[in-house]
Amino acid sequence: MRILPVLLLLALFIWCASAEFQQLNLSVSVIVKPDGTAKVTETVRLSMDSGSPVIYDTAMTSYDLTSWRSKTKLDLRFHFNRDIVDISDVSIIAQPRDGCSECVRDVCTICYGTLLITYDLAPIANKSDSGLFKMDRFKPRTINFTMNPDAFSFESSAPGGTVLPENTQLAISLPEGAFGVSKNPRPDISEPANAPEDKQRVFTWKGRVPLNNFKLSFYTEEPLSAEVMGFFSSVRDDVLKVLYSREGLAIAVIAVVVVVSFIVLRRRAEE
Repeated sequence: MRILPVLLLLALFIWCASAEFQQLNLSVSVIVKPDGTAKVTETVRLSMDSGSPVIYDTAMTSYDLTSWRSKTKLDLRFHFNRDIVDISDVSIIAQPRDGCSECVRDVCTICYGTLLITYDLAPIANKSDSGLFKMDRFKPRTINFTMNPDAFSFESSAPGGTVLPENTQLAISLPEGAFGVSKNPRPDISEPANAPEDKQRVFTWKGRVPLNNFKLSFYTEEPLSAEVMGFFSSVRDDVLKVLYSREGLAIAVIAVVVVVSFIVLRRRAEE
């Protein structure tokens, strides 16, 4: 009788070893913030055969891509270049299995699963020309944002470039108030659909799309209050810079002497 548990474990091992996952589609959503950083959500849709649900269910407590790649044997990764952008605050959440069919005692012929991978994108500290967007403040309150196509890390094409693969969707949401949007190639979907072109802020591309010469640029304008606050902050910084310098100490001493002398002379005049 002791051999029965061993045989059951062996059968389970063989069953899981033959498990197979397939990636059905991928959706990458990028929400751009006013400072040029972004929040990314990658939604990976999977199918799994009869042996895979056991692996999927046990992997639901895994919170790193290395574990998921090892268990599913799929090319799961971030689709942005870590040499160009800093990736932080990563979260991986597996949704419960769904769409299972032909099930007998929790053993199903096929099931489906969904992985939600979220993370933040920002420029790399102390590295110039990094980040998802290059920013140019060519006016006091107006900033030009130009996307860096090298930030993408999708499938490589034959000529050595990058391409948005089949069954893949890329959606980019621009910040509120973005204007002067320029884009190439033309997106498959622009939202709000009925809004004028200069009011559309969400653009979606679907594979297969070359990304070598991908272009997305726009402008934002800061409120006047931001310019005023920036002016006074600059003045404050300049004053503090002078005060903390060698000349600043002498100026401060002279200022104190002048003020004290004025007060003394005024009191004597009143007497």
